[in-house]
Amino acid sequence: MAQKPDNTLYLLGKYIGLATLLPAGAFAGYLIARFLEHYIHWAGLLPFAIILGVVASLYKIVEELLRDVRRAEERERRNAAGKGGSQS
Repeated sequence: MAQKPDNTLYLLGKYIGLATLLPAGAFAGYLIARFLEHYIHWAGLLPFAIILGVVASLYKIVEELLRDVRRAEERERRNAAGKGGSQS
């Protein structure tokens, strides 16, 4: 499997994308609530839909950050195993 480039611009783009995820989730919740209120006449849904969008965004952010931590730990483990094997 091909390695992703480990450079500053790649990481900057990745984390800016994660930073925009939270407001995008809140906006998506707002749009869904407005749709339901207007077409289905389901009033009072706006705060719950916005909160649901924010929670879903936070879940996605935490999931991505944990994935990055696991990848870094695996990379360190492989580097340590490679260095330890070559010294013996």
